[in-house]
Amino acid sequence: MMRWQNSQPEDGGRDQRRDDRPFFGRLQRQKVRISRSRILESAMKVMELYGSSPSILEVEYFEEVGTGLGPTLEFYSTVSREFSKKKLKLWRENDSEDNSEFVTSKNGLFPAPMSDEQAETEAGKRQLQLFKTLGKFVARSMLDSRIIDINFNPTFFRLALSPVKPSLGTVRTVDPDLANSLLLVKRFANGKKRIEDDHSLSAEQRSRALQDIEIDGVRVEDLGLDFTLPGYPSIELIPNGANTAVTIDNVDQYVDRVVDLTLGSGVQRQLDAFRSGFSSVFPFSALRAFTPNELVMLFGQVEEDWSMESTSILRSLPV
Repeated sequence: MMRWQNSQPEDGGRDQRRDDRPFFGRLQRQKVRISRSRILESAMKVMELYGSSPSILEVEYFEEVGTGLGPTLEFYSTVSREFSKKKLKLWRENDSEDNSEFVTSKNGLFPAPMSDEQAETEAGKRQLQLFKTLGKFVARSMLDSRIIDINFNPTFFRLALSPVKPSLGTVRTVDPDLANSLLLVKRFANGKKRIEDDHSLSAEQRSRALQDIEIDGVRVEDLGLDFTLPGYPSIELIPNGANTAVTIDNVDQYVDRVVDLTLGSGVQRQLDAFRSGFSSVFPFSALRAFTPNELVMLFGQVEEDWSMESTSILRSLPV
């Protein structure tokens, strides 16, 4: 209501408030002072203390004279980048640059998988706390109309808003290279299913046919796979997975477990923590008014197309 009131035109010849326009009062502002050298830790503390406050946050830095909108906008921008640092191990890094301290992905940021054992460690608990703080931070930026720059993957919001059954198609939106590898392995699983569903075969014929399955002249055992998550060898897909080879007998289980750890149980805790933090400011369900792609545009920079083709089209449009 305050923003609506400020947007109303004023009468140039009168200094006093118009009597026919209701006055709602001013929004309260909460000033916080933080340390620039420990900005992420400071942001976590600020969000813990004031993230759910109805007051607008204003930030200033220790030993600096600046105050007001400038330092506040800088705070939101800087913290946005802090959340994408590799050392936090929050996000998948399948296509990040090796010499950069930040996670960069052409598909957008998506949570790195976490096993049950990792979730119980101190590092795992801190990562979940960071996701909860991130949820508060994003909601706070919306409430205070602040610009942030976190390049989320649309699948992040798609799964958080309305969980869907994980599939290879969804894996492709997160990690195309992993999806391509799984498609090859899936061909072995499909071949196995066709043989198992062929009731004209005897038990001996079926067993022999299963052992003879080859794709492009390669048997699944030749791939040298074990039951660990690709790219995350410390995460076992099944108990003692590091010492369990993928064979034609268990290849379908391997595909299902990789998909689940990538999009389901491996990231559910992170999504829940983000949703919990966000909802402490205002209901996460309010985001259903937007599509996942629109939410990505809200919280990250939109790449504008200034190619010759696009500018030529703009010049040809009537004014």
